[in-house]
This record gives sequence, C-alpha cells and structure tokens, in this order.
Amino acid sequence: MIFELVETTQATLEVMRTSSGQPNIFILPGGGGGIRDYADLCQKLEDLGLSAVGINPRTCGASTGSLQGITFQDLATDVIEVIENLTKRPVLLAGHAGGNRIARMVATLRPDLLSGVILIAAGGKVPPEPDAWTALGRLGDETLTNTERRKVIRTALFSANSEVPNAIFAQGRRVARVCSSIRSRRHYRRRRRVVGGR
Repeated sequence: MIFELVETTQATLEVMRTSSGQPNIFILPGGGGGIRDYADLCQKLEDLGLSAVGINPRTCGASTGSLQGITFQDLATDVIEVIENLTKRPVLLAGHAGGNRIARMVATLRPDLLSGVILIAAGGKVPPEPDAWTALGRLGDETLTNTERRKVIRTALFSANSEVPNAIFAQGRRVARVCSSIRSRRHYRRRRRVVGGR
C-alpha cells in the first residue's frame, strides 16, 4: 500500500493507494475506524484489476482539518478535491456506514465525477432506534468509564449481542467527536452552497 497526503482547500487528507496507476474506485470508511481497516478489501480489488484509493476523513489517521461546524457537504467537498487531484476520469465511489452519507453527497454535488456509487451499511431512510440515537449523542461524553463507553458504542453502532472490536474502541474519542458534531447539528437537512463554480 502507498500512503500519501493530499491537500484540499480546507483539509489535508491521508489516502491509501493500492498502486500508483489510475484509480478505478475510491473508498470512504465508516466512522468507526480509518482506511487501514480496509487494506484487505483494497488489495482484493487491486487483484481483480480495480486500482483502489481509500480516503481518511478529517482527524482520522494522518488526515487533518477542523471539525468545527462541519457538514456532510464539507466532507464531500474534501473527497471531490481528492478525486480531482488523483484522476481526470469518472470513478466508482464506495462509502461504508458514515462514509455512505459522504458518498451520496459527492454524487449530489458532482455526479460528473462518478461512474457509480456503492453504498455499504447505508442507513438514512429509516430513522435509528431511539436507544441507538441517544447512545450516538452520548459518544462524546468524556465522563464515561471504559465499560460505559463500550456499552454506548455497542448500542450506537452495533447489534446488542456484538462485541465492540478493540480497533473501534480505541478510535472512540475521534468517532465521538465526529458523531456528536453531526448529530448535534442535524446535518440531514440540505444546505445551499455553491461548490466548485456549480
């Protein structure tokens, strides 16, 4: 895997590439971890002839950028600028969990950049269960003990009988900041803003 930093207007994003060739597919991780968790998938795609690029969102891995007042449109604009930086042809865009929302926003803002969109673990049409929604809001609670935090993460992001993977638990504070910011601002409404002269 090749790791690079790509400068965007508002952030510096870490990308993981399977090769230095023209990318065919870009992958956006879910909120529970970074793109390194998708290395095996990216390699399998490369083995099938699809050069893959994973993009870490702001504050994940080596990516930097402010989360203050962040919107899905801001995160999508970051992705748009990375795609434009790395290729000049339409590509597939896959978004897992939280990444699916960013992928959908990219498709809304710049459909000309995409040959297709793949949504993995995509929610949104059906509202979350009340307990999960409440737990999502508690992810940013700095007063939680490790046991309480693990229970809140399980309730917000996993099924009741699932164990929270240690990699997800270790990313808990970053996940908490992103999820709490998005939940508190109710980013499911659309904001009007001109991007890229469109």
